[in-house]
Amino acid sequence: MVLEGDLDGDEDVELLDLAVQSAEHSGKRVVVDLSGVAYLGPEAFNTLLIPLQRGHALPWLIGPLPQHVEHLLTVTGTREHFRVFPTLPQAAEAARDSTPDRPPEH
Repeated sequence: MVLEGDLDGDEDVELLDLAVQSAEHSGKRVVVDLSGVAYLGPEAFNTLLIPLQRGHALPWLIGPLPQHVEHLLTVTGTREHFRVFPTLPQAAEAARDSTPDRPPEH
């Protein structure tokens, strides 16, 4: 899915959650393009973390990530838990070469 603009309202979070849930239920890998996001609010960010709580892998993120998103991932300590790719073709290539999504083992 491609996200753009400011993602900070209740409607934005609800739509993002529905999209992530739909992708999870389809059994397909969730890939989120954040390159066009001007602002990622805390609720929207938390929505990207919810799949892990549901027993699914976190979405793969496509960039280039805006500086504020990189900062958010770094200060929250979640950067290492997301797979981040500079482009969609690179994520697609990695998906072809990988096993199905599973939550990371800690």
